[in-house]
Amino acid sequence: DNYLTFILRRYFVLLYTNQYFKESTSIYRTYYIQDRDTFAKTRKSCGAPYVMINIQGMEKRIIFSCDDKANFSQYKQVQLQLSKGYWGIDVINDKQLL
Repeated sequence: DNYLTFILRRYFVLLYTNQYFKESTSIYRTYYIQDRDTFAKTRKSCGAPYVMINIQGMEKRIIFSCDDKANFSQYKQVQLQLSKGYWGIDVINDKQLL
C-alpha cells in the first residue's frame, strides 16, 4: 500500500513538473483522425466526444468538450498546439478539430 502511494506520488510530480515548467514556445501539428467516439453518458457526464490519432506509432486519445459534439463526425483532422515539457514529454496547450 505504501509502495503504491509512493509510486503514484512520483508519477504525479513527474507530470506536474513537466507541465508547469514547459517551454514558452509552441508548435502546431496536424494529425488525421483514425477513429472517433463518445464516452458513455451518465448523470454527471455529458458523454464527451474523443478522437484517436496516431503519434509516432502510438495511438492517443484526445478528449473534447461536449460543446464539440454537434458536428463532430464531419471533421477529418485535429490540430494540436504542443510545447516541450520540462522532462521532454510534449504538453498539449490547445486542440482544434479541422
